[in-house]
Amino acid sequence: MTGHKDVVWGVSYSPLSQHVLASVSRDSTTSLWDTRMGGRVAIFSDGSVTMNCVSFSPDGTKLVCAGSASNISLRESSNLGEQLRYTSGHRGRINGISFSPCSRFLASAGEDGLVNVWDTEPPTDEVDVLSSLLNSSDMMGESNPSRGM
Repeated sequence: MTGHKDVVWGVSYSPLSQHVLASVSRDSTTSLWDTRMGGRVAIFSDGSVTMNCVSFSPDGTKLVCAGSASNISLRESSNLGEQLRYTSGHRGRINGISFSPCSRFLASAGEDGLVNVWDTEPPTDEVDVLSSLLNSSDMMGESNPSRGM
């Protein structure tokens, strides 16, 4: 299948269909492909950021891409045009990204030597909101990604 204009860094099959996969490229695009037709069915970009890795959640509801500028982009797989969250928590390139089996948590591995774990669900009550605020990088002056994107 052709369509990217530069090196393809990563691919991931959808767990919901043996014919759907996503790819990320140095051309700053993420593509969704239908392998039966051999063609691209969707394309989107996170600006000029090169995405290095891509992964569908095990339940197939989310798609995550991670980039060379330490950025992570989370989208619903049913609406790829709308970004759910966009964050960074590494110093440098992200080399790997993976969902937990329950599809809620996300682990990222960076060239900075860190493995970060993210909660992809928004806080659900006042205690979670307060905890999230207290643990945020704005309050602490440093990155603390363990409580959500």
